[in-house]
Amino acid sequence: MQINFTELKITVQQAIDCLVQKDKEGTSAKLKEAGEIINELMDFADNDDDLIELSRYQVLLTQLEQKNAG
Repeated sequence: MQINFTELKITVQQAIDCLVQKDKEGTSAKLKEAGEIINELMDFADNDDDLIELSRYQVLLTQLEQKNAG
């Protein structure tokens, strides 16, 4: 069964939008929400493709968090 990444993609895009607008609090909130979504999806990941995609999002969130902190 393939995981639906739609909610995660939307949340990450919202975090990026907040980052562009220099809204640090909004970015942090959206990144936290995205991290929670990733953790939930990890529980349902049953194939390697899903795990690889989730790990890509984790790396992206880490980069966005660093950009927001800087």
